[in-house]
Amino acid sequence: MFCLNDTEGLRTLTRGPGVYSIFSITEPKHYVGKSLTLRDRIWAHRNALRRVGHHSYKLQAYYTQKGETNLYVSVLDAGEDIYLDRQERYYFAIYDSILNGFNNPPGYGGNARY
Repeated sequence: MFCLNDTEGLRTLTRGPGVYSIFSITEPKHYVGKSLTLRDRIWAHRNALRRVGHHSYKLQAYYTQKGETNLYVSVLDAGEDIYLDRQERYYFAIYDSILNGFNNPPGYGGNARY
């Protein structure tokens, strides 16, 4: 776990597949995502937030209001890519990240590039 603005921490992330959370340290809110290239995906999140162009309107609004130092990253599961969808859905439920977190509701948009 490390702060989203921790460049050295980001560099330690695996380049392989995984499920991750970007979460608030001041509120119980999470953004849960999956990626085949975990490190690249987290960098892309940080860059999109900094450009005020993140696809999650809820995460972008929080970032804009509270700043980068209030968001942390945690790898929830790393390993085989065949389990990513299942694991992502599991963590959506555990963290209630769609209704009460930073994930967009189904059908609102997202990305399939990573």
